[in-house]
Amino acid sequence: MYSYKSLHAEQVRSVQDEAVVRLLERLMPAVVNPKGLDETLSIMLEACVEELGYLYPSVALLYMRGDKLVGQVFSSPSTWDALRRTARLTQLPIDNILGRCSERRSASRVASGNADSTAPIGRPPCHAISYSLALPDHPVVRTFLERRPHVTARFQDIARPYLEAEATAAIERALGIRSMALLPLCVEEKCLGLFIAARPAAQPFSAQDLSTLQVLSAQVTMAIESTRLRDNLRDREQQVHLLLKTTIDAQEEERERICLDIHDGVAQTLASAFHCLQTLDSRTDLPIDSHTLVRKAAKLVRESIREARGVVMTLRPPALDVAGLVPTLRFELDEIASQTGWLISFDADEVRYPKPIETALYRIVHEAVTNVKKHARARTVTVRIKHIEGHVVAEVRDDGVGFDSFAAERQLHRRTVGLLSMRKRTELLQGSFDLVSSPGTGTRVAIDVPLLAF
Repeated sequence: MYSYKSLHAEQVRSVQDEAVVRLLERLMPAVVNPKGLDETLSIMLEACVEELGYLYPSVALLYMRGDKLVGQVFSSPSTWDALRRTARLTQLPIDNILGRCSERRSASRVASGNADSTAPIGRPPCHAISYSLALPDHPVVRTFLERRPHVTARFQDIARPYLEAEATAAIERALGIRSMALLPLCVEEKCLGLFIAARPAAQPFSAQDLSTLQVLSAQVTMAIESTRLRDNLRDREQQVHLLLKTTIDAQEEERERICLDIHDGVAQTLASAFHCLQTLDSRTDLPIDSHTLVRKAAKLVRESIREARGVVMTLRPPALDVAGLVPTLRFELDEIASQTGWLISFDADEVRYPKPIETALYRIVHEAVTNVKKHARARTVTVRIKHIEGHVVAEVRDDGVGFDSFAAERQLHRRTVGLLSMRKRTELLQGSFDLVSSPGTGTRVAIDVPLLAF
């Protein structure tokens, strides 16, 4: 038979297990889809207070720098409130309780815009901490280096060497702390910092408490790593985005330079040579066979001029800078219609857009039409460019054979360079790119680009 004491312990354990399950359910969104580190840890630590009743849960992210163990402290909103109340009761500045030096305190006051450090200021910033590695028995240093949990009955053991015994005793009484548990936050062979929680005077930490806190520490570690991985991925994406933009800008500049070199150099030289050959051909004193050679040379030069102009048009049509996007596309689509026999419908607002947008739209529409020529076997093509409420909306639609666009999007190796180029150019303009196609129903490429950023 169970004794009353053992039965009570079983009931307490059952209630705590249910609370842990509820807590883990609350923590799951923060672990799986973390937000900013401060907000994520604040949510998790406050849930720890509400579900399990631990006092002042905090996370100290630490790393070694020289002979110091330094880092930052993240705490729940209720913990910050308790520290403010304690500062008022003990008449100690809150910075002294946190163990921050005067330089940091001054910077924090300037940043918060409030000279009274005990006044409510919303969520305070993360506070810097520092511990000397020359104090190996200090609970924080010991837990970090040994990577195993520690429990201490004195707040002074956590605050030392920042606070004197009298001050820490006053703070300990005001906070109502009986014991504090420190658990390492470890990933493989690396310690990220500590999870710290306290118990009130009547409830010292039990073995089950430590087991529960280890579970919570694992969740906190996962949230920290998820946040860091997300932030690293976002930074990488920003770097790739910047690199791609720089590459495309450099590519366009190089296209313009080559076009100018061809137009002002090779094309002009060929034009001069052609005129010289025409002058020579007009002379009556030349033998007939010489006239034949001159005319043949003039024909070759004329073809070279046409090819040079074709290269210029391919690299960057001069009309794009002079006349703008719409006239340039209208001329090119008319040329394509005469070459292919397509029925092309072109509907565009006669508007000049900023140069980056016109360049990108030209490249995207040109690439989409080129894909139609290569793959679609279409009879009709529709191109629309509209200015709608601060946005440029462009669309290229054909009635060709189509393809499975969903499968192409899922299989990266099947994506063509052209499709990737169109999508990336649109994303660089902070716009949206949409590709819709299915076998036998044609293809639709649509983009929407905001003008507010230009």
